Amino acid sequence: GIAWRFRSSRVRKGAERMEDLLEKHAHSSDSRKDFKSFILIVTNCAVYYCNKGGFEIARRTEVRAITKVSTSTEDPDAALLHVPSEYDMFLRVEGRVKELIDRLQDAAAEWTNYNLYLPQEGRGSHDIAEYVFPIEEQPSLVAAGNLERPAGFKEAQARRNPADVRRS
Repeated sequence: GIAWRFRSSRVRKGAERMEDLLEKHAHSSDSRKDFKSFILIVTNCAVYYCNKGGFEIARRTEVRAITKVSTSTEDPDAALLHVPSEYDMFLRVEGRVKELIDRLQDAAAEWTNYNLYLPQEGRGSHDIAEYVFPIEEQPSLVAAGNLERPAGFKEAQARRNPADVRRS
């Protein structure tokens, strides 16, 4: 398959509130202090997040699991990938968000070449509009991605073995 590589960033731990960060970086180009850089690789079946200079895969998300992409009118470099089965993914791609969305849509359409059908695809239909992600522009991405802890989250965390938890 084909893969596309993007240099991206996410918010560093302990950074300011998201609203303040988006407003601050919409008007400046220096975002290294607040955003942690990583490599984003988009293939025709999954999106990979690579750390440590691109040599360690931190996360893999199937393209089929992404249901929607939100972009911000305040920060044109920001995107929010909605993944109902996992956490939503907020990321910044300097000047290439439109290209990232195009590549994600190409990857979603590529699944049909392997006869793997996307969940919303009706059998026997080959309309390309059924294979692309809906894109929604929001004034602020902060309101779009509210995460809630599932029931029993604290108990599940308390039962985890500390040796199994890796520091990143």
